[in-house]
Amino acid sequence: MHKMEPSNVIKKPDERYVLKDLSKSAVFAIMISTPFQLKKIIGWPATVAVLFLIQVTGTIFRKHLCGPVKSWLNCFLDALFYIPCNLKLGIYRTPCDIDTAIKDAMAKTGLSDFDDDGSHSFANKYRLSRNIGMQQLHKAHHSPFGFIVEKIVLSKRMELRLQLVDYLKKHPSIKDVKFAKAPISVIGYPRTGTTYLHDLLGLDPKTRSHLVWEQLSPLPTTHDESPLAQRSNRQKRYNGRLNEYYFKKRLAGDYFQAVHRVEYDLSEECLTFCSMELPWNILDLHFTPCSAEKLFELGAGRSYEFYLRFLQVLTWQAPELPSTWMLKCPWHLAYLDDLHTTFSDSPFIWTHRNPLECIPSSCSLFHAITCHGMDPWTIDKKVIGRNVVKYARLSFDRAFAAVEKHKDTVKVVHVKYTDIVKDPIKVCKDICCATGLPFSSEYESLLNEHIAQSHAKRKKQSRSGISGKVGITHCYSLEEYGLNADEISADYKSYIEKYC
Repeated sequence: MHKMEPSNVIKKPDERYVLKDLSKSAVFAIMISTPFQLKKIIGWPATVAVLFLIQVTGTIFRKHLCGPVKSWLNCFLDALFYIPCNLKLGIYRTPCDIDTAIKDAMAKTGLSDFDDDGSHSFANKYRLSRNIGMQQLHKAHHSPFGFIVEKIVLSKRMELRLQLVDYLKKHPSIKDVKFAKAPISVIGYPRTGTTYLHDLLGLDPKTRSHLVWEQLSPLPTTHDESPLAQRSNRQKRYNGRLNEYYFKKRLAGDYFQAVHRVEYDLSEECLTFCSMELPWNILDLHFTPCSAEKLFELGAGRSYEFYLRFLQVLTWQAPELPSTWMLKCPWHLAYLDDLHTTFSDSPFIWTHRNPLECIPSSCSLFHAITCHGMDPWTIDKKVIGRNVVKYARLSFDRAFAAVEKHKDTVKVVHVKYTDIVKDPIKVCKDICCATGLPFSSEYESLLNEHIAQSHAKRKKQSRSGISGKVGITHCYSLEEYGLNADEISADYKSYIEKYC
């Protein structure tokens, strides 16, 4: 019979862990003492010059490995935090996951009500997506600064959920806010023209889209409900997040802007508001194709209920703006059933593009997102390709099944990408007619102006896709992601014939 060890017996520590801790301590001691030792030999000015040279060398080396997908600023910060990251110092002591984010968010806000049963089961989607994603991308690892950014952003999403729940408690009338018309959602698989079409539809003076700055700071920081106080607070929040935005824009670099433009005063998709429960935090998004099969089984949970509350908060704080929301998010496609359940009167504008074009383009998008938080040279593009193909098929199948399920109640307007490119004004006019929005001369004038500016910009910088040019041009191909054109054509033959 096995005997229990006496409780007063002191176990010998595992030598492997002792040596590991000692080596970390030794390296840390050397790292701290080296500048002081150098100072004794060559003085402070020369010491600073040597440390600066080491930092510059590290930055140049990382930029060489990363290429255009990472900005110089990102490479500089990765080099700066390389040693603390590898020694697990400071912020690196705790893991970058949803459970850590929840704890950090509660500690920072002093709030604890996530509007759930207290088990934080809403975080299961994040846990599953990240676990499967890291298994699939097993060779990939966080870059030093990517780890910090991802950890902070994930914590901020959980802070936002806590703050939203708290604000709604203190201002319960927000839940009674009504919209002039049901929100209109532009959906479609990623890279099918959703952003361009959404920009055009958002020019309608009778509609409103949520802007980038509103997603950075959607909740009022005042409890004064007067219109004057709310307008003043919106301006304060607008000014208060400018520096953060410009830093993030420089951090992302021109390459990411070439893949997906993000501007402070322009509209943006629904990622922030839906990431209260769905793992759509920007630096977790690349795990979605990897985990799609298991993730989709969990459904959207209460994600769209929270999204509705955010729209009500934004409407409530600025009643002078139009309250017909023009929304857009390609990631909705796999969750149309859940989206329709919450927004039962909302029409969907479904964009379609040949999968031979949108699938490799979406591979490039997911690769760009992955590179933002991971070291690019550790990422296997063929793994991304395999998972994106699987994700695309699952998304299309679920979307068509949802439309069939709700065929008597859901309104879907199908739009070809080729039509958007060929005659965007006619497309917008047809959508207005189908959704009950008036097509005014003012709106038409704004469309013409925007389209002219867009054409002029595209002449300067091609963002069309296949290209031999390297740099800020968005370049991609099926082959680099290990995909076969014949297989994709055969798989989507009926879809291409009907919708593309």
